[in-house]
Amino acid sequence: MAGVGKLNIGNEPLISVVMTVYNGVPHLKPAIDSILNQTYTNLEFIIIDDGSTDSTFETIQEIARGDRRLKFFRESRVGRARALNLALSKASGKYVAIQDADDLSAPERLQMELGFLEAHPEYGMVGGQYEVRDIVKNEVEITELPTEHELLCRALTKGQCFCHPSILFRKRILDQIGGYDVNKKFLLDRDIFIRVARVSKVANLQERLVTVLHHPNRFFFFGFSSRRREIHHNWMRMVAIWKLGFSKHNLLQPIFGLIFAFFPHRFRLSVPRPMRKIIRNIIYPDNLTTKKVISTKK
Repeated sequence: MAGVGKLNIGNEPLISVVMTVYNGVPHLKPAIDSILNQTYTNLEFIIIDDGSTDSTFETIQEIARGDRRLKFFRESRVGRARALNLALSKASGKYVAIQDADDLSAPERLQMELGFLEAHPEYGMVGGQYEVRDIVKNEVEITELPTEHELLCRALTKGQCFCHPSILFRKRILDQIGGYDVNKKFLLDRDIFIRVARVSKVANLQERLVTVLHHPNRFFFFGFSSRRREIHHNWMRMVAIWKLGFSKHNLLQPIFGLIFAFFPHRFRLSVPRPMRKIIRNIIYPDNLTTKKVISTKK
């Protein structure tokens, strides 16, 4: 789904881009530059340094000297959700874009997303396609996400179907739902997608707008054990089924997945491989996304 509407250019920034960062060096500067070099320029860029102990704050200060659109604040390790909500409280734009400190936005990302939301007032948020660049394995994974509201709601009951650092929100929708849940340390992005989808339509554009860097310090990939990820994943599937109004019999799969997550790893390995595959296919059906891995090794 794609669309470019009439853009409202005024004295006040129409888009507030928000970023939280903790020890972001060495990926921080390219991530910031990817926003400051957008084709759409009527924006403010709010960065919350969440208690970094490296040279993150000094890097932000240096970049800010050359661009007055960048506003930065230093906190003492309040956590991701609180830092995001703090950034939202300082945002003055009609729209709020998410930018992570180790990802790259395509130059036309904001202009395309803004055009869509301006042309479709019934939508509360829009994202885009993305690729994951694994700097450890030297591979690129291209992910194709659903684009239509109905398919995205169904996909939320199965897994992740949005790329958080590709999202442009309508700020009044974020205000309506109360921002991010400060009690969540994992999958807080999927939680807010579900809550937005409950009160407005949601979409993804067909264009690839973000490059996500997969590196050893990335919290999403390495901050939790596989069992804890599995528990949170199935819990959020149950939340999506309940809040988005799907039939309650759909709860059986994530409930089974939640129970299976507590089984000792040794017990899982004792199950014959063909049976493990059958169980996994039952618990984790296709979530409507497709992935293709391209090796860049020479």
